[in-house]
Amino acid sequence: MGIKILGGAIAITGLYMIYAYGKKKGWFGSEKKMNEEKKEEPSKKFKIDVAEPQKISEAQFNVGTDKFPMGKGARGNNVKLLQQALGGKQILPNSYKRGIADGMFGQETENALLSQTGKIVVNSMSEIEKIASKNGLVRSITTSGFEYIPKSQQNILTKGNLPTFPLFK
Repeated sequence: MGIKILGGAIAITGLYMIYAYGKKKGWFGSEKKMNEEKKEEPSKKFKIDVAEPQKISEAQFNVGTDKFPMGKGARGNNVKLLQQALGGKQILPNSYKRGIADGMFGQETENALLSQTGKIVVNSMSEIEKIASKNGLVRSITTSGFEYIPKSQQNILTKGNLPTFPLFK
């Protein structure tokens, strides 16, 4: 009889251990919890990741330089060309305090770029060329490099026409 009691105790202990292990693993949930899982909306069971539109941060373009892509915080000759292409001192009076473009891509330059292109970053020189062309400007060679000037002020020689001078009066 002692063996039967011992065998029964071992069986009960084994069943309890299986129950404890199963409870820990979630094999035996309460009926209420199981019903809640069945009623749960599909959107809660399956999470679908939808990519949010990415905003361009300063880390994504070259701050402090004039390398492309250029955005707020960029500085240099390409920024000066952009400021000229955007319309110069009529559009950017604060960037032209000394009479020439300051070459600093600040809030004023960003606002002008946004209003003319719908973007806050310039990715290439060809984009600057397109902006200048829309504003009736052409790139001209000067003693200090390139700059944008109105087409009406373009040098006669750059239009492909040679000036005519009378050789004799």
